[in-house]
Amino acid sequence: MLSALAIFISIAIPVTQFLVKKFKRLKISIIPFEQTAITLLFNESGAYIKLLMCLECKNQDTTIKKIHVNITRNSDKESCNFEWSTLESIYVNWFGANVSNRINSISYARPFKIGADTLEPLIIEFSGNGSIALKDFCHNRNLQLQRFMQFSGEQFQSVDDVCKKYKAESSEYPDLVSELSKYFFWKAGDYTLTISILHDLAKTTSSTFTFNLNAKESELLQRNIDSTIFGRLYESTPTPMVFNVINKPLF
Repeated sequence: MLSALAIFISIAIPVTQFLVKKFKRLKISIIPFEQTAITLLFNESGAYIKLLMCLECKNQDTTIKKIHVNITRNSDKESCNFEWSTLESIYVNWFGANVSNRINSISYARPFKIGADTLEPLIIEFSGNGSIALKDFCHNRNLQLQRFMQFSGEQFQSVDDVCKKYKAESSEYPDLVSELSKYFFWKAGDYTLTISILHDLAKTTSSTFTFNLNAKESELLQRNIDSTIFGRLYESTPTPMVFNVINKPLF
């Protein structure tokens, strides 16, 4: 009798533990990094962002299928949707390391699994409002710059000279600035950011945060319009064009 009871208990306990774990509700929490949770950028791809965060998974394993971000500028309710594009290894320390280490640590965004009761740190880059139209525009801009260099009748001493003369004399330059400004999203003000995580069988978990851009930060990012116009000319020089970024916490 006692032996039978002992056998029953030895079977019942693990089965009960398994069933409790099996039917516990999955809970996913999004935890942004404290100081640098979001990086804001602008270039030929238009507005895009990088998020630094942790995903906390409780009670059950889960498969993360896709992560989507929507950002709304509160002043005029203008929105921009961002789709994940790359995953960056958080375990690579590139202070003092060569650039190839960083490049090799980046991969295309793809589904991944998180174990139950674990915390997964992530660095994810999201492409934003860049489009085929913007890529075509940038291609045409490069042709315009090449034509300007060919037919200006001047021997330029440096890329800086090309840019200065183009800005001063070309009738196309104001149009380029105006067209790229249509894709510039980072105006000064308050923003609402919603992260939506598609997981398992078409389930979605979302969290909403806020951040703010002041006028100086917005102006710094807006300088990337010029960097975008002339960046290709500088790629083959010892001093490539610098693109400004802004790092912000999320609240």
